[in-house]
Amino acid sequence: MHTFTTGGTFDVSLQVTSASNVKDTITKQVTIADAPIEFSVTLGAAGNDETGRAVLQISDGYLVLAENSDCPSNKCLEIYKLDKNGAQTWKKSYAYSTFYNIYPKCLLEIPSNGGFVIGGYTQNGAEIDAMAMKIDPSGNISWQQKFGASSKAQYFYDVCPSSDGGYVFTGSYQDASNNNDVYVLKTNSTGDKVWEQTLNYPGPGTGIAPVGNGYLVLSGHPYEKIRLLSLNSTGGVSSTVQVGDDMSNVSNDLIATSDGGYLITGERGFDQYTEIYLIKVNAALSKQWDLTLADMGWFEAGIALCEQADGSFAVAATRDLNVVILSKINANGTQGFYKELGNGDVYGIDACTDGGYVLTGSDGSGGLFVHKTDKDGNL
Repeated sequence: MHTFTTGGTFDVSLQVTSASNVKDTITKQVTIADAPIEFSVTLGAAGNDETGRAVLQISDGYLVLAENSDCPSNKCLEIYKLDKNGAQTWKKSYAYSTFYNIYPKCLLEIPSNGGFVIGGYTQNGAEIDAMAMKIDPSGNISWQQKFGASSKAQYFYDVCPSSDGGYVFTGSYQDASNNNDVYVLKTNSTGDKVWEQTLNYPGPGTGIAPVGNGYLVLSGHPYEKIRLLSLNSTGGVSSTVQVGDDMSNVSNDLIATSDGGYLITGERGFDQYTEIYLIKVNAALSKQWDLTLADMGWFEAGIALCEQADGSFAVAATRDLNVVILSKINANGTQGFYKELGNGDVYGIDACTDGGYVLTGSDGSGGLFVHKTDKDGNL
């Protein structure tokens, strides 16, 4: 008998020996699943106001992108590394060029080298610029870049990889009259700007995914049907499509799905009377199904999405501005479980290899939570 301490695929050999010392061996591969681990931890120092903005399961645990609104030493951006049981391995805080505050919004893993790309914005007085940076697996900065224009405010909210090893960010471009347009910028692999586009559609851009030689951008706040922008390889708009109905008026996240389509979540309704809304489109951006989750409160919104290996989805959502919701959505668009995971606001989710989910956000009292559930959404 052998006990495996970690999951994975292993070569297992059995050798038999006869009474006359004749030996024979057979070798086969076995796959061992990790035992499910559930935990709920609160990170951050007492007195700080910290929020988890994104979370990823990585090979040896979890990486959490955090924002510290109190900005000790002007370092608002933080990274927590947790082990598989949720214990903190290390934490690092970052500023831009030693003094600019950084407010993080998105996190992308780079499987080819184990690093991560972060997008958000920096602020120095009245100056607000979009910001991108890359860190290695140990949290060391590989590069930092900021992008801005005089009398303008630029923000990054999501990022995707480009086929040439660069990165494409989307967010918003706000002029002196507070006009807020969708903003897209491409960098090379070292963070240098390749091109940028300010698109004449209501911003911000809240989601982006690669499509062939171009990109698909989700326009976050059209206050009408959900708007998707198809961009060419240099960020120009090649076509637009609107899906949903006139009440699907705020869009918070977009993910590419394993079947070649896309899933979008946000809120459906008006003012505070909103419901969690999801819509699935195919590769041609035609609606396959949509789903409005049952009304459970006076303000509900889908915030972030992930897809499991079996083709099902999960939405991290908020209710009544202080309840964290996790709901499973089957591949055909029917609702699975609906779980309340405590107080707070949620901003990030990732699907885990054991079938569970990891979520992060703010617990409502200044703490940063990380919840790791089992496949049924239980802690």
